[in-house]
Amino acid sequence: MEDKITPARVGAYAARLAHRVCETALAGQEAVEGPALLSLTPVRQLNLLVLHALMHRWKQETIRLRSPYFNYETPEVQQALTALMG
Repeated sequence: MEDKITPARVGAYAARLAHRVCETALAGQEAVEGPALLSLTPVRQLNLLVLHALMHRWKQETIRLRSPYFNYETPEVQQALTALMG
Protein backbone atom coordinates (compact mmCIF):
# COMPACT_ATOMS: atom_id res chain seq x y z
CA MET A 1 0.00 0.00 0.00
CA GLU A 2 1.35 3.42 -0.98
CA ASP A 3 1.23 6.38 1.36
CA LYS A 4 -0.24 9.39 -0.36
CA ILE A 5 0.45 12.97 0.58
CA THR A 6 -2.82 14.72 1.27
CA PRO A 7 -3.51 18.22 2.59
CA ALA A 8 -4.93 16.69 5.77
CA ARG A 9 -1.75 14.69 6.41
CA VAL A 10 0.46 17.69 5.68
CA GLY A 11 -1.63 19.78 8.09
CA ALA A 12 -1.42 17.13 10.79
CA TYR A 13 2.36 16.86 10.35
CA ALA A 14 2.73 20.65 10.46
CA ALA A 15 0.70 20.82 13.68
CA ARG A 16 2.82 18.11 15.33
CA LEU A 17 6.06 19.77 14.22
CA ALA A 18 4.91 23.21 15.39
CA HIS A 19 3.92 21.78 18.77
CA ARG A 20 7.29 20.05 19.18
CA VAL A 21 9.29 23.13 18.11
CA CYS A 22 7.29 25.39 20.45
CA GLU A 23 7.74 23.01 23.38
CA THR A 24 11.49 22.96 22.80
CA ALA A 25 11.87 26.70 22.16
CA LEU A 26 9.64 27.81 25.03
CA ALA A 27 10.91 25.32 27.61
CA GLY A 28 10.82 27.32 30.84
CA GLN A 29 10.31 30.66 29.08
CA GLU A 30 7.35 32.83 28.26
CA ALA A 31 8.68 34.18 24.96
CA VAL A 32 11.41 33.59 22.38
CA GLU A 33 13.87 36.43 21.74
CA GLY A 34 14.73 37.54 18.20
CA PRO A 35 18.09 35.78 17.70
CA ALA A 36 16.66 32.53 19.08
CA LEU A 37 14.11 32.51 16.25
CA LEU A 38 16.93 31.89 13.80
CA SER A 39 17.87 28.68 15.60
CA LEU A 40 14.46 27.16 16.35
CA THR A 41 15.20 24.19 14.11
CA PRO A 42 18.30 22.91 12.33
CA VAL A 43 16.68 23.98 9.03
CA ARG A 44 17.57 27.62 8.33
CA GLN A 45 14.87 28.02 5.67
CA LEU A 46 12.19 26.88 8.13
CA ASN A 47 13.44 29.35 10.74
CA LEU A 48 13.28 32.15 8.17
CA LEU A 49 9.77 31.08 7.20
CA VAL A 50 8.69 31.33 10.85
CA LEU A 51 10.28 34.77 11.10
CA HIS A 52 8.54 35.87 7.89
CA ALA A 53 5.16 34.64 9.16
CA LEU A 54 5.62 36.47 12.46
CA MET A 55 6.58 39.69 10.69
CA HIS A 56 3.56 39.41 8.39
CA ARG A 57 1.27 38.86 11.39
CA TRP A 58 2.84 41.82 13.23
CA LYS A 59 2.25 44.11 10.25
CA GLN A 60 -1.39 42.97 10.07
CA GLU A 61 -1.82 43.74 13.78
CA THR A 62 -0.37 47.25 13.42
CA ILE A 63 -2.75 47.96 10.53
CA ARG A 64 -5.70 46.62 12.53
CA LEU A 65 -4.86 48.82 15.51
CA ARG A 66 -4.78 52.05 13.50
CA SER A 67 -7.31 54.63 14.58
CA PRO A 68 -9.34 56.45 11.90
CA TYR A 69 -9.02 59.62 14.01
CA PHE A 70 -5.24 59.84 13.87
CA ASN A 71 -2.99 60.86 10.96
CA TYR A 72 -0.36 58.15 10.57
CA GLU A 73 1.16 59.75 7.47
CA THR A 74 3.04 62.62 9.16
CA PRO A 75 6.83 62.27 9.05
CA GLU A 76 7.15 62.20 12.85
CA VAL A 77 4.67 59.35 13.19
CA GLN A 78 6.26 57.43 10.31
CA GLN A 79 9.66 57.82 11.97
CA ALA A 80 8.29 56.59 15.31
CA LEU A 81 6.61 53.59 13.64
CA THR A 82 9.84 52.74 11.85
CA ALA A 83 11.75 52.93 15.13
CA LEU A 84 9.13 50.76 16.85
CA MET A 85 9.19 48.07 14.17
CA GLY A 86 12.96 47.95 14.27
